Amino acid sequence: LVCLVSASDYDALLPSLSSYCHRVSAYHRSAATEFASLERELPFVQDIFDAGIDYARELTGDGDAPGDYYLMMTNADICLTSTYFAELDGIIAGRPGARAVTVNRKTVEDYEVPEPMGDTLEARHEAASELARHGEAMVASRRWTKHGGVDCFVLHSSIAEGLDLGRLFVGYPPWDWTLREVVETLDGSGRHRLVSRATSGGTYHFGNEAAWVPPFDNIKSPPAHELSFWSGFRGDELALVPWCLIVGFPPGDPYTLRNTVECGRVFLHKEWGGNGAPRIASSDVAEEAWVRGAELEMSPL
Repeated sequence: LVCLVSASDYDALLPSLSSYCHRVSAYHRSAATEFASLERELPFVQDIFDAGIDYARELTGDGDAPGDYYLMMTNADICLTSTYFAELDGIIAGRPGARAVTVNRKTVEDYEVPEPMGDTLEARHEAASELARHGEAMVASRRWTKHGGVDCFVLHSSIAEGLDLGRLFVGYPPWDWTLREVVETLDGSGRHRLVSRATSGGTYHFGNEAAWVPPFDNIKSPPAHELSFWSGFRGDELALVPWCLIVGFPPGDPYTLRNTVECGRVFLHKEWGGNGAPRIASSDVAEEAWVRGAELEMSPL
């Protein structure tokens, strides 16, 4: 288990995380360091994979050579049930030739976070364990709801070591679906083999805040003043938006728009399926990109 944290949080988190993680690594670049308009220290997806790959190569003894292993990447707030790895083995064994799978999480909404009985690591651990036992019981009794996102990726090393995700960062869409599309391209699997909902346990998450959803009544047609931040992006950057395959509505905040631009940058390359013209997922998004580019008196494409 490799835990990746920001350099600014490393010293504070190391004492706690070292009790659970085989390696705690710090990332030094983030959305905040690479993009002047963004403030949150969100890590890049590629850096997360690279940290896991480095450790896996050490374990397998392959050094700089490609290894033969599976790498799993998920968010820190995703919980695994006690049957997860056994189920995962069954999913992979049941799909001969498939080198990748995603496991869709379940949402547990009926819960209360227990108060630790003290300020020690042991007390916090017991409180977290109590919450996890409750979550697993809710899953076992089927008291959960479906979640449409993808946030747990399991990739064979032949896929993981071929990723090139540029400057996509976690925390805002469409990093997850972008990764899924890239993995499908590398694996040649297609969605029916890549995505698995056939788990009795699997993974789960407490609550479903969906903080990334824009606060508009109609997310496909937001008021123009809510998108004024688009003017902070260059025309050549907005020209990349239609190349993003999976965004379904005009990005309603600077983080989502930046990630959509970076998503387009990933798919612009022919090896990811580009064919000389943008593959537009949403005409609304494409039109917004064209309009904003025209406002800047720059040609989007």
